[in-house]
Amino acid sequence: MNAESLIGAVMRETEAVIRQVPELTDFVEESLAGLQCHPEKVRDLPVASRVSGLQSATSAQTANLVRAIADAAPVLRWQQSYSEAEVGAHYLANYGWFNLVSPDGPFVSEALRVSVGYWEGGLTYPQHAHEPEEIYIVLAGGAIFHSEGRK
Repeated sequence: MNAESLIGAVMRETEAVIRQVPELTDFVEESLAGLQCHPEKVRDLPVASRVSGLQSATSAQTANLVRAIADAAPVLRWQQSYSEAEVGAHYLANYGWFNLVSPDGPFVSEALRVSVGYWEGGLTYPQHAHEPEEIYIVLAGGAIFHSEGRK
């Protein structure tokens, strides 16, 4: 499969997961309609090859999406938001993300951003705040989130 087909499969499976959660459907679905795929220049990170190992930690609702991400991992533009000085080498070796929908993603939208992140078990994602608001969906494994002083 070519990059456009692989990334397109990630989008279709992302839309399938979104449709399972009414609040997400109301928030996102119309913004995804009609977006065209424009694959970006590939950027590899160590975590890209680890996505395929997550299949046993998925739920029935996210298994197809995790499989599609694993298949597309080699053709995605993986990124990191932090420097080694900020979070350390171990953190960077076990963390990465890519945009699926964004102003500069493979599916271009000025109104919405859909990103997929990977954090190896045991990492703590630094507390941060920015616009726009974020919604996280755990695709495999587990996580504890803090929001406005709550878990």
